[in-house]
Formats: sequence, C-alpha cells, structure tokens
Amino acid sequence: MRFARSYTDYVLKGWPSKKEVDTLCAPYWQNRYEISVQYGLLMRGCRIIIPKSHQAEVLNQIHKGHLGIIKCRARARCSVYWPGISRVIDEKIKSCTACIQESSNRHQPLIPTSFPERPWEVLGLDIFKYKNSWYLLISDYFSRYPQIARLDRLTSAEIINHCKSIFSRHGIPDVVRSDNGSQFDPVKTVEFKDFAKSYGFTHI
Repeated sequence: MRFARSYTDYVLKGWPSKKEVDTLCAPYWQNRYEISVQYGLLMRGCRIIIPKSHQAEVLNQIHKGHLGIIKCRARARCSVYWPGISRVIDEKIKSCTACIQESSNRHQPLIPTSFPERPWEVLGLDIFKYKNSWYLLISDYFSRYPQIARLDRLTSAEIINHCKSIFSRHGIPDVVRSDNGSQFDPVKTVEFKDFAKSYGFTHI
C-alpha cells in the first residue's frame, strides 16, 4: 500500500517539507509530530490511522447500534483517526434512515410554566379515581396546597359546583389549568367555558 509505505518512511526517516509530501499523506502533515509506528500500525497518539480504503467499513462499525453524534465521536476519539473523521461521522448519522426515524419519534421536551407571583393566582385541576370513587383535585401552583372534593357524577356541572364552593373560601384565581378531559373541553361542552367567563378567570 503506497499510503502505508510512504507514511512509514516519513515517520521513521523524517518528514520532508509540506510541498514535497506525497499527496496521500499531505492531510496528515500538520499532525506529523503526533504520529508513530507501533507493531506495524500507523498511530496518532493511541488511535489507529485508518487508510481511505477501510474508512467506510470502520465508519459503519463506529455507528453500529445507531449511536448519536456525540457517542460516535467519543468512540472514534479513543480508537481510530483520519482527517475529517468528525465531519464524516456527522454526515453518516444525519443521512441514516434509522437515526432520522428515531429522532422524529422523540417527544418534545416539556416546557416549564412560569412560577406564580402569589398564592391562588394559578390553579391546576385534575380528576382521579381512588377506591372506586372519583375525585376533583385543585392544586395551587404557588403553595402546592391541594383541595380535594369527591365527585358524585363526572359532569361539568358537578365540577363547577365544587369549584364555586372552593373559590368562595379562597378567592377566584387568575388562571385555571386542566387536562383535556371532556368536562373541560370547550368542543364537547360549553359549561366550563361559560363558567370561566362569568367568574373572570382564564382557562388553559
């Protein structure tokens, strides 16, 4: 192999000027003082230098298991080297069908809500079941203080009645957050929407 012979000669006998370096070895010239020959292998530090004829095969091994860019780069940094290997790894992963599919299936990160400035400014509403009974949970985002009411019926009217009772004791919030339950969904019922409008709070 011309590349290996030329490179070995340069390492053992000394490097010529940049203009005189073999074209196959020219990309390695700037790192020439880090390169050595060990047991017949060309090394840059502790990394084996891979000739162009084997780079595609080694790249597939680096990407085996469809690791991400950071992990693939880390795998290469401790084992193999050729000029531009980081760029080639990036291109390999960005064009990998399996990696693209996996990336598109990932959930978007949760976006935290801003913290309220005072108690009872923002409330969270949720419905849960415990021992065959349904309950309404109202939680204050500021203090995390909960209010729980047992529901006789899973209807908007039942939930609104409990909200009115709790609001009469603690005040009307600025914002009420709920899940997408049918009791809160303005498409399925306008009761909670009308309740929010009449009491002057924003329902999210």
